Amino acid sequence: MEWNIIHPAYDARLDFITSEMGVVLDLTINPLGEVVDLPEISDSYGESEGLGEIDGDFPSNFPIPSGAKAIPVPDKLKSEGYQLTFSYPDLPEMVYIQLITGFMAVGWDVGEFVIDAESNLILMPFTHPGSGFQGYALLTDNPDVLGLSSVEGTIITLHSGTP
Repeated sequence: MEWNIIHPAYDARLDFITSEMGVVLDLTINPLGEVVDLPEISDSYGESEGLGEIDGDFPSNFPIPSGAKAIPVPDKLKSEGYQLTFSYPDLPEMVYIQLITGFMAVGWDVGEFVIDAESNLILMPFTHPGSGFQGYALLTDNPDVLGLSSVEGTIITLHSGTP
């Protein structure tokens, strides 16, 4: 469902996106007359691919957003046990929604996320019920927090186990 919001100085759109955990609200605000056409939800969310042949503990059917590019895991993250890192050209909130729909499509469960608004970090735990595999993803569009100042977009970094 989508609502257009009328304001004297802004054009805005509020999308209600259903997920396994409830409803996600996505608010887009643009200066008046500069509305950016967003892709339809069916085109934006839920596209994912598996990891395929990888090193580490992650199952090959782990869903990552289609278009995510693997990047080397920085030493800081390696020392904390993170095994895989990707960059993705979208906001963390959109990546989070895409990950949830990807997990749902292949039968994974997503736990309650934790967000640190100051550094724009989202911590997202997940479980594969069939194998019992547990892990979590850390998402941010603030690469300096992770020691990746040269990376643009959102960083997705994966850790096995529980946070």
